[in-house]
Amino acid sequence: MGMGEPVSRSILQTMNNTNARYTPQDGWIVGNAPNIHMGFLGDPTLRMRMVAPPTDVVLSPDGDVAHLEWEASADVNVTQYHVYVFDEDGVPTLLNPVPVTGTSYTTTVPFSPCTEFMVRATKLVTSHSGSYWNLSLGAIGSVPCPAPTPIKVLLSGPYNSGSGLMNDALRTLAGFPLTEPYTALNVTDMVPVGGGGGETTNSGVLAVTGNNAIVDWVLVELRSIADPSEVVEARCGLVQRDGDVVAADDGTSPLQFSSYGDFHIAVRHRNHLGAMATDTITLSSVSSAVVDFTDPATDTYGTDAQKNVSGTMVLWPGNVHANDHTVKYTGMDNDREPILSAVGGFTPTNTVPDVYAMEDVNMDDTIKYTGADNDRDIILVTIGGGVPTDTRMEQLP
Repeated sequence: MGMGEPVSRSILQTMNNTNARYTPQDGWIVGNAPNIHMGFLGDPTLRMRMVAPPTDVVLSPDGDVAHLEWEASADVNVTQYHVYVFDEDGVPTLLNPVPVTGTSYTTTVPFSPCTEFMVRATKLVTSHSGSYWNLSLGAIGSVPCPAPTPIKVLLSGPYNSGSGLMNDALRTLAGFPLTEPYTALNVTDMVPVGGGGGETTNSGVLAVTGNNAIVDWVLVELRSIADPSEVVEARCGLVQRDGDVVAADDGTSPLQFSSYGDFHIAVRHRNHLGAMATDTITLSSVSSAVVDFTDPATDTYGTDAQKNVSGTMVLWPGNVHANDHTVKYTGMDNDREPILSAVGGFTPTNTVPDVYAMEDVNMDDTIKYTGADNDRDIILVTIGGGVPTDTRMEQLP
């Protein structure tokens, strides 16, 4: 204890005593101190000397790093501090092996908002047993998380204009992915980045019925204002029948991003053409406005980025070849032929039921090339209907 250790260290030394440490007072030779009996009441973390901790740790984003400031320790002769960062499991890591001589510190590596930091004062203490650096308890601070971002979007394939809702046939499939499908989709510019990817859901979320029933996975992107083609952060979420985009883990909360600042929001789907809002949104610790892609008043990048269905905006369907970001009915790499191949190629009237597949354009859990509610006709309608050689391109920068 004279060298700064807690009282429990003294007890541990005694319990683990061998003659190599010290000989008991009665002179007996012992192996693991079987003749030493003790009782301990109290706090095992108590130390002989305590250093007053710093207070009021304040953190703020500073570009891609974090800036910390704090009030100095009330202890005399304390001029040095150590800064730690906690990982997602709550384990601290020392950031500055050389102590800070002051009351501020800026991280030298990128940080994640919502991450907790800790500051401890350190003081050189000299006792009869020697000298040691005595660390105070830690003062905790964190950069506040950006507020969740409410987003609303509708997919034309499963959309029903009569009810104003999408069908939710896919969520009951055994093959509905519990882990987001975009990482494995192999589309180079449609992947989760900036901390996104690997999002998972569960059977409880998929069991919800009604307007909040889950339709499918979507990918939401934060795009740079300076260069809207640059995706700063992209996360996967689930879209409900009424169009609300929600977090996959609970199926109810809006998506949570980790980036601060002003961004364009883009929404993408595995077999629909994506769209980006031209107006920017500010992500901060206060609540943000809803980004409603279903509202005709929401301006989108490009020309006819979405389809207007009786005053409701929906994403264009039929992008079976997601890599080319273009809906094509004829020609090389068109979106019609994969549907024919999926049902067997030689018998267009065949169907493939109970599947979660790109070729299921209307997302009713069945791939159909002909007949009522088939997936092929949707592609023809998307390109305009009259000229089969026409195409429709995704309107993203």
